[in-house]
Amino acid sequence: MNEHLRPSRTHLTTMTLLTVITGVAIVVQAFMIVSIIDRLFLQSLSFQEVIPQFVTLLIALFARIFSRFLIDRMANTIATNVKITLRERLLHHFSNRTLTSSKKTKTGETTSYFLDTVDETAAYFNQYIPQMIQSTIIPIMLLLVIFYEHWASGVIILITAPFIFVYMIIIGMRTGDQSKQQVEKMANFSSVFLDTLQGLSTIKFFGRTKQQHQRIKDKSLEFRDATMNVLKVAFTNSLALEFISMLSIGLSL
Repeated sequence: MNEHLRPSRTHLTTMTLLTVITGVAIVVQAFMIVSIIDRLFLQSLSFQEVIPQFVTLLIALFARIFSRFLIDRMANTIATNVKITLRERLLHHFSNRTLTSSKKTKTGETTSYFLDTVDETAAYFNQYIPQMIQSTIIPIMLLLVIFYEHWASGVIILITAPFIFVYMIIIGMRTGDQSKQQVEKMANFSSVFLDTLQGLSTIKFFGRTKQQHQRIKDKSLEFRDATMNVLKVAFTNSLALEFISMLSIGLSL
């Protein structure tokens, strides 16, 4: 996948700079919220006296939203370019195959590669890559600010944060295995369904309609089960993150 990102180095550099802006906006936003609450409810100041803080908060919110919008737009551009490249390579690969090799590949399976499988790679480029950049830069910025404000909280985060990586590695390995099975099941289901449509008249002629109907049903159920397994791992991921967050907050209190 890294070779597909080489033509998009400019976009990746810009996304990194926008991520830094997002991190600064998050810090300013949190500081302004705390400052406004402190001035209004603890120091009993009037609303007019906290207007500058409100304006700064709105600017930080706008900067965060706008930078996130630009990051998503660039990520979608990268994903679109990569999908075009992949489909061109697939077309070149299948066009240069021998007639004997082409007969061994089912039409539905080939179509699934061109459409569904290539579309599945988009999530890696327009979701995973931006999230990886943000997950690398923003936590470091926040940790530096936390250490500056309250070093004990920073130490607690340093102790509990490694558990996140351990959980992510374990869950990521399971997700990778489940995703491979899901892609295989999807390709098999697409192959069987398309081949059935192409040979529908022949199937009716030989009276194999019920058997083929049951075969399509079985393949669809296998694809459903594979998708549910991926979702189970995803929910486990969320549960692990929630547990670690609660543990960190509990220790801080």
